[in-house]
Amino acid sequence: MAENAAAFAGMDVRLLPDKDEAGKKLMGRAAALLRPHARSIAVVEPPTEWLECGDLYDAIAEMRWERERVDALLATAAHVEAVNPQQCEKKPASQVKIWTLASLRTATFQSPEVIVEDLIAEGETIGIVGKPKAGKSRVVQQMALDLTRGASFLGHHVPKPRTVLILDLENRAARVRARFQKMSDGSNGDERLFIFAPETLADLRITLANSAGVKALCELVAEVGPDVLIIDTWRLLLGGDENKTEVVVRGLRALSSLRKRLPTLAIIIVHHTGKTQGQDPPLLRIDPSAWVENASGHYSLIAHMDACFGLEREIDRKSGDELIVFGGVSRGAVPRTLLLEEDPETLRFRTAIGDDVVQKLLTEKECAAWHAVEELPELTFTDVVERAHTKNRKLVASMVRKLGSMGLIQRGPNAVYLQVGNKRN
Repeated sequence: MAENAAAFAGMDVRLLPDKDEAGKKLMGRAAALLRPHARSIAVVEPPTEWLECGDLYDAIAEMRWERERVDALLATAAHVEAVNPQQCEKKPASQVKIWTLASLRTATFQSPEVIVEDLIAEGETIGIVGKPKAGKSRVVQQMALDLTRGASFLGHHVPKPRTVLILDLENRAARVRARFQKMSDGSNGDERLFIFAPETLADLRITLANSAGVKALCELVAEVGPDVLIIDTWRLLLGGDENKTEVVVRGLRALSSLRKRLPTLAIIIVHHTGKTQGQDPPLLRIDPSAWVENASGHYSLIAHMDACFGLEREIDRKSGDELIVFGGVSRGAVPRTLLLEEDPETLRFRTAIGDDVVQKLLTEKECAAWHAVEELPELTFTDVVERAHTKNRKLVASMVRKLGSMGLIQRGPNAVYLQVGNKRN
């Protein structure tokens, strides 16, 4: 602040910015404010071995720099004869792209390739959220197997095989192997699946909590060159308080730096839900948007994701049966809500089928709306609204989405939905 600059009157000031463009910009502003007061101003360039966004605190706390090394760095300060604020704040043209709306309208962007249809695309960050022991790790391990083989995942098409790196921070290598041996026989695709599974947390090495851990993560990802990175779990990789904004944002920035070398890298983050509030917490089957908000920690994590899917085990109030629900929310696609079954022998999940799935997946009001139009070979959104005598368009939209996820209807031209396997077709 300008009013604080006078405190440096008559002093020799050395400025050491963070190692990023924001740090350079702030240094330029500080120099401009100090110029009328300080006797001299000198600038210290961050050393090359510092990671992006690194600062002196990181060097001392994480890289174990001692007094002699700090003094040696400060001794390299270059005296600034004159400070031009505009010159200090100027960024290379290649660093920042400013669009006019006119140029944005005519720009050509390459669409990211699909990794899993309606679930994951290249360059996206995806969350898999659920309570402890719900089966999140098994779901992502099954996904990893399907991705490396180019096999469909829970009925979702996988266009081509992918290379996958799993950071399994909760299980030792022997346990990871035992689970994979149950889930699949050795076959083509195993060579595309890489696993980091430390024996203890003391052997973790990779973490988003400090510059050395981020550097180790970058080196590991660079060595493997994966299409998909699976982090199981976020809490252990973050290595800090997941409820603090600055900790979460710093972790997300470190993760995003991986895409400087691998721009199309898709990142899947396995995370826990927090404690639910109230007597009737939202159900994933009924309201996925509200359910996802129960993810543990600061909301900035979920806000950063391109999609977030949950895995919930719910007890059906009518039958007392356990329902395994997979669903969520997405920016780029209308995600599916699925009922799953699990095989205790292979530990794999599969989509549930049968007439009772409709009754379990739809709410009572959604079922009533479906019964009003289920005999139509094709239908529109308006048909459902009129025949069901409802003004609740959100209910109709939810019903259509769920029916599509079960494969009972599919979207045709002109917003017409065609029933699949309807007797009248």
